[in-house]
Amino acid sequence: FVSIGGIAVAADRPTALQFEGARLSGSAGCNRFSGGYAVSDGTLKAGPLMATEMACPGAGMTQEAAFFKLMATPVSLTFADDGTLTLTGSEGRTAVLRRAI
Repeated sequence: FVSIGGIAVAADRPTALQFEGARLSGSAGCNRFSGGYAVSDGTLKAGPLMATEMACPGAGMTQEAAFFKLMATPVSLTFADDGTLTLTGSEGRTAVLRRAI
């Protein structure tokens, strides 16, 4: 992740999102999560997402809460030439991801 909800992810809170088959998994800064997903016409629908239930100090919980709120509804997918993927929710919330090399 580069940013969640327009705020840069905390450098000390590792984030990742992986797609494998019909499942996605990762971490939005605190807990690990996973769940099913489907993509149709540039829209991703995830869920339900299951997550571990650890509490984390500071930015980890804030950015994770913003990510789960975003993923609770369908999101549009926008791929950029620079290798970033932007997930945009119906209320304009975003998560920007950069592909790991």
